[in-house]
Amino acid sequence: MRGQSGQFGQQSGQFGQLLARLYFTHYLCSVQTRIQCICFLMMWAKMAEVGENPQTDTESQKQKK
Repeated sequence: MRGQSGQFGQQSGQFGQLLARLYFTHYLCSVQTRIQCICFLMMWAKMAEVGENPQTDTESQKQKK
């Protein structure tokens, strides 16, 4: 079991390095990253709005039927 946990630690470490590299390369082209970030935040906000009021969604579906 200890060997497996050690292996998992190595894998998570490699994954962390990969994420760090991806983040760093994105940071180099920071303008693109900012645009992507803003778009993502806007999309997330829209998704959150839909999640907050599911009643209106079901009501609109009933009206369609």
